[in-house]
Amino acid sequence: AFPALDLIRLYALDTAHSKIIQTRLRWMVKRFVLIKSTGVGERASCMMALRTAVNLLFHEDVSEALLEEDSEVLMDATVEGLQHEHAQVRMAALSLVLNVAISVRNGVPLDESSSVRLVCALAERLAEEATSSSEVGMLLGAIAAFSEGDEDSKLLAKTLDIDTQSIAKREAGNLSAAALQLQELLNV
Repeated sequence: AFPALDLIRLYALDTAHSKIIQTRLRWMVKRFVLIKSTGVGERASCMMALRTAVNLLFHEDVSEALLEEDSEVLMDATVEGLQHEHAQVRMAALSLVLNVAISVRNGVPLDESSSVRLVCALAERLAEEATSSSEVGMLLGAIAAFSEGDEDSKLLAKTLDIDTQSIAKREAGNLSAAALQLQELLNV
């Protein structure tokens, strides 16, 4: 499945194919992301399905349709991807979250429960000790992007009291630009 999914992921960037692929994304996500299989082939297919969703969000009209019509399955896939045991799948899910946050910031509506669910999943992943430095930066960036674009997410991030200073200590004192942006947003 992996080579075919890689081609579909690339076709998703083309406007002429994006709507057709969007209609099949729900099946792809259910088949390749939500099956909880850990074999190498399944892991690669899971990653490609998530990256296909990322590429579809590149198109404004398709991103609106995805976030309105398929938001539940897309959120399930994203949360599942963020909790995956393999870093590459988590990074693909993080890319999807960042692209969803950008779409929301650009005016594409996302229901309140989805944005709250994503911020909770991001904060949960951030709290895990085994999270890599590059992943921490993306997690903080995604929380900051949601907090900037959605008042409910900002309130939730404040309520969760994400301690950017402790995270910086854990990351050997390197407070990323994303952490600084989040700290600024939450201290306002």
